[in-house]
Amino acid sequence: MENKQLKISIITVCYNERKENITLTFNSISSQSYRNIEWIVIDGGSKPETIDAINTYSDRIDKFVSEPDRGIYDAMNKGLSIASGDFVIFMNVGDRLYCNETIDRAVDCILANPTYDCYYGDTIRVNTKGNVEEMNRAVPKLNRFWLYKEGICHQSIFSSRQLYERTGYFDTKYQ
Repeated sequence: MENKQLKISIITVCYNERKENITLTFNSISSQSYRNIEWIVIDGGSKPETIDAINTYSDRIDKFVSEPDRGIYDAMNKGLSIASGDFVIFMNVGDRLYCNETIDRAVDCILANPTYDCYYGDTIRVNTKGNVEEMNRAVPKLNRFWLYKEGICHQSIFSSRQLYERTGYFDTKYQ
């Protein structure tokens, strides 16, 4: 499979977010060098200020839904139900990609190791002042103990869409 054929769906969910956070996340997604991206924004029926800030990116957003939902997992499920990419990543408002080549690098990794449904990378947590608080390195092989102790960040996971189709979507009973 050639790079340009692998489609990545980026799903961004939000609700009543500040313009500064929207700008941070949306600029990060908009500036990706990889071009075969489907960008889906699922908004929970926000106030006009949030919608206005999102609409400044309308020329780059492929699918935009703004309606009340039953929480973050319901919103994520809505995004999954309309995603058409080969792989999916969730980048919610407040999240950002490490650099402009992040998606390119992830696609290269997927293409070099095509037998997996899930690819997990490093995560850097930054505080409101822009300082690095924590860096979580991806482990070579996940196990139950590590998952229980550490957990994984959705911002660092590229999952095949078929994985969700086989295993089901997120359980909305959890908050």
